[in-house]
Amino acid sequence: MDNLGILDLVIGLFFIYFVLSVICTAVVEGIAQFKDLRSGYLNQWIRDAFGENLGDSLLEHGLIKGLTPKSRKADYIPAHVFSAALIDLIYCKFRESKQVEGEDQISGTYDFDRLEAALLYYDNLLPVDMKHYLLQALEESKTSGGSLTLIKKRLEDWYGQAMERLTGAYKKRTRYMTWIVAILVTFATNADTVVLSKYLENNPEVSKQLADAAEKATKDSTLYQQNMEKLKVILSKMEGDTTVNQDSIVNVISKWKENQELANSLYKSLYNMGLPLGWKNAIPREDAVWDYVKWGCLKIIGLLITALALTLGAPFWFDTINKLVNIRSAGNKPASATNPKVNQTPAG
Repeated sequence: MDNLGILDLVIGLFFIYFVLSVICTAVVEGIAQFKDLRSGYLNQWIRDAFGENLGDSLLEHGLIKGLTPKSRKADYIPAHVFSAALIDLIYCKFRESKQVEGEDQISGTYDFDRLEAALLYYDNLLPVDMKHYLLQALEESKTSGGSLTLIKKRLEDWYGQAMERLTGAYKKRTRYMTWIVAILVTFATNADTVVLSKYLENNPEVSKQLADAAEKATKDSTLYQQNMEKLKVILSKMEGDTTVNQDSIVNVISKWKENQELANSLYKSLYNMGLPLGWKNAIPREDAVWDYVKWGCLKIIGLLITALALTLGAPFWFDTINKLVNIRSAGNKPASATNPKVNQTPAG
């Protein structure tokens, strides 16, 4: 096998990983959406951190409730929205209580002094440690003329650090999910890297077909490029990337659900090429027990390699294939129009 044939084999194998990774991502995203994992982690953290009364009020606040469509729970809250909603609830609680006690009408908006009074109010529902933290920020801000900027920044910084820890726990959960789904998809499709590599080596025409399909995938911006962008945003959401806009997440997921047939169509295209996928006739008929043991060991190794590859994700394999396809295209030099070494038969 020449260098181009080896490159076709590698691209073809990576294209198989890419297709199966698309299936894995679709399955994991579907599970995460069905179980509301991201919103579940966020909502539970807010209730644990602020108590059920203040936590539920915070989640029902118009600034947070308005981030998501009706009947959906928030799975991402920007830091500035969180701080604005929490401070507003603290002040509204103080204002309502003063009115109940029959004291003078209090302004509907707060300034530095009114917020300090609200924080000092005994029944503002804030945890004691959080109340001390915010009062300390207020005290320090008095040196800068009593600005509310410092307290909001302190609150946003604390929220950002909490989200980093929450993201770590969420990513750990989805990582386990990805592993399990990758193993299940690998086993269900019998995508054995050892067997597939030998098959592509013995069938260079299939390797070329896969390499051509991979090249088409990297160049077809209307189908694959757009879906890879969708996958990357979905993965960012699953990993808790707070730089992704909430509206774009909802829009991307809705668009992705309209194109879920991509995974099925990609797998069918592999199956139609005659690749050794599936378990039909996969178990050989051997006479000796040792032959079955040897086959079983190689099968476990081949399936494990595939499962490991699938955990890297479809965007990783798409980018890798794109680089290899560029090398492959550069190696396909057009034949020269004239060849001076060709013997010409003299006339006559």
